[in-house]
Amino acid sequence: MDVVHAFRKDDLLKNSRVYSGSISFNDGLVGALFPDAQFFITSPTSKFIPSPATTDEVRLYADSRFGDHDYGRTPQYYEEAYCHLPLIPRRPTLLTVSHPYREYTYMWDDIDGNNDIEWTTGSIRGIGLLKRPWRDQLFRAFNHVDGRCRDALVDSMKSSNYRDLLTILLSRLQAVLDRLGHVVTDTFTIQVLVATAQRFWLEIVAALDYMGWCKPVMDGIKSLDPAHRSEYRIGAFTWDVGIVQLFFKAQIPVFFVRPLDSFANQVILRAVDLSSPNICSKHPERTYPTVFAGKPSDPRKYVAQHRCLRLFQGYRDPFNFRTIRSVETDTSSALAAKSSNIGPIRSEHNISRRSNLFSQPTRLKKTYYMSRDKFNDIHGDYAPPALPAWSTALMSINERSERATASFPEPVTETYMFPGPALITNVNPIRQKAYLRQLDHCLDALKFRATAIGSDAVPLRPQQWQDVLALSLKHADGNASSSKSTPSPSIKAFEAAEKMLGLCMQGQGVQVQLVPPPPSSDEQPFNVLHGRQLIWELCELNFRYELLALDHRVFCAAEVPMEVTTATGAINDSSSDRQNAILAVFSGNSLIPPAGGLLDDDGFSGKWEK
Repeated sequence: MDVVHAFRKDDLLKNSRVYSGSISFNDGLVGALFPDAQFFITSPTSKFIPSPATTDEVRLYADSRFGDHDYGRTPQYYEEAYCHLPLIPRRPTLLTVSHPYREYTYMWDDIDGNNDIEWTTGSIRGIGLLKRPWRDQLFRAFNHVDGRCRDALVDSMKSSNYRDLLTILLSRLQAVLDRLGHVVTDTFTIQVLVATAQRFWLEIVAALDYMGWCKPVMDGIKSLDPAHRSEYRIGAFTWDVGIVQLFFKAQIPVFFVRPLDSFANQVILRAVDLSSPNICSKHPERTYPTVFAGKPSDPRKYVAQHRCLRLFQGYRDPFNFRTIRSVETDTSSALAAKSSNIGPIRSEHNISRRSNLFSQPTRLKKTYYMSRDKFNDIHGDYAPPALPAWSTALMSINERSERATASFPEPVTETYMFPGPALITNVNPIRQKAYLRQLDHCLDALKFRATAIGSDAVPLRPQQWQDVLALSLKHADGNASSSKSTPSPSIKAFEAAEKMLGLCMQGQGVQVQLVPPPPSSDEQPFNVLHGRQLIWELCELNFRYELLALDHRVFCAAEVPMEVTTATGAINDSSSDRQNAILAVFSGNSLIPPAGGLLDDDGFSGKWEK
């Protein structure tokens, strides 16, 4: 009876004695057995073989990456639509002194939540901004690829798909960097955004190098430059012998997977074990849903990863307006252009005019839902200097909103994402002082409430915001939240506001103290200039969120299909493009104004007068 010999790792070397000093694409500098021992892997261009991606579900892990499915860190199965991904650079080491991206080693680093984040000192603990040195590094890396992309985009000989890919990736990278620079958020979100920026940058570099020198070498147009060494790239796994031939020609790491029964005359110089990837398998504190479940070679996982990361990159429309298609112009015609002489005022006017939702304007009778002063001009000691352009814009928004509400009445028309400025400017001095102290203390928490990825925050009615602004007054009247007597209506309102905001923060893993410390007995009146700055910021914040919501009413974004044939299709997202175009009219490209960015030498910005 014949004994079946179990194939062992050393059996891969049985043809090594016929080695003649050179190998072909069919051979291997190294060889390894697949984990299930039914396949073997060879590489004619690499001195080691990493473990291929597993069949595990694609998930977001505690290091803000996708484990062995993260194409920015580990080689994946080759897919024609993503032919540039094998050119993603490996992390430079002390030995790779000629690595082309050696000066950008930080693009492979993880941030330290304790040392790399500048924490806020207001009402909320556990949120902050990425520190300036890190942001400066990221912008330096951005400037490097920005310059190279500009040169590539003017080359008409390059394919339109390639130019589109560079354009989209660059805009996505810019949007992530803008958010990192302006939106105060929790540690994990910052980690995800940094990892996303790094991944976009690496993919841009890979695309530039693929079209710049790799593809010409594969096509026989150029000779291989010895400076382009295989150990500088992550490479790819493949079953396709044609791909192996091309990668061998360009000396890109390629890991050729074949059934074990096809092993015959392949010359393999060294048998190795698969190298374990340096990945994190720990789940984040907050549970995120499965990103993708399927074969590791399924390219749909890239679409799923981009969809997942979009949640961290954009701004949610908390008004959740019903979408109304424009009936007169293509949606792209209303995109706001970035220019020195255009701002959200003119942008809103153009969007409002072009969409032409109501062809016959009429005098509308005010309803309960329409009776609001959301964007009326404000007056008083703490009102910012009057700006005619601002007043005109606010009147335009009111008119626009009333027309829209006539056909689709919604209670949202009398709600605010942030406290209405008039709540502060139109009350007596005692309440003004208390409201401004409360606002100054908790504005960071209100911004986080609006921008946090897991927040389900909705706009509030003026009375609800008044309860929030009066927290310190109600707290001083007897510590409402600990009162054991029958709660009065005002105490109930206080408790509702405290619960609403507090639970929202706790759900994000941060700590919040909504009520400011009690004032000293000799405290002076609230500083007028600082008060005006706070009121101005409320105007800006409400305006920006309202503009985003109004734009959502006239724009319908097409869903990105999971089945895509190009890398551009995987990352292309019309809703993100639309939102970025709206954000481009604001300084910092952000719904959240940059700290101090609204102010000039006199304390206020003159931008809206331009």
